[in-house]
Amino acid sequence: MKPSLRAFTLIELAIVLSILIVMSGSVSRLFIEMEKVNRLARANLNNAQRAEIALEHIRADARGAVSVSSSAGVIHMEARDESLKPVTIEYAVEGGELLRKTTRPDDREQIEKIAAMNGALLIASAENGLLKLEWVQPGRMEPGRRRGARLVVYLDPGEVKP
Repeated sequence: MKPSLRAFTLIELAIVLSILIVMSGSVSRLFIEMEKVNRLARANLNNAQRAEIALEHIRADARGAVSVSSSAGVIHMEARDESLKPVTIEYAVEGGELLRKTTRPDDREQIEKIAAMNGALLIASAENGLLKLEWVQPGRMEPGRRRGARLVVYLDPGEVKP
């Protein structure tokens, strides 16, 4: 009697191979999507941290200011330097950068870049007299949801030192 040799047929091998191809494609797509989400989350976190640092600069200057006001997207602060001379500080977003412009009594100006703002800094007066600073990073639109970031800080001009 001849021993029977059992082996896989060509059709069985083709079916297994097609199943493996479909599964590996699904797994690789999953990893690619996870990497995209990870990259987007890191970018949002970095932008939010930059915005938070920038808003903290504004808040620190406002605490030491004599007066704080806003108009046309610019924050104006009147303060005093170490020698108690008046200083004007202005914050504005220009070309995607938050700039701090300091003007001294001798008309000497100093402009420093506080942060690259990938987004918009909106300045508005809230209903209770607070100054509302809102940083909004636009996100990409997807069906049913919008991705982006938003950070809101309220400054109380009444807390400034006279």
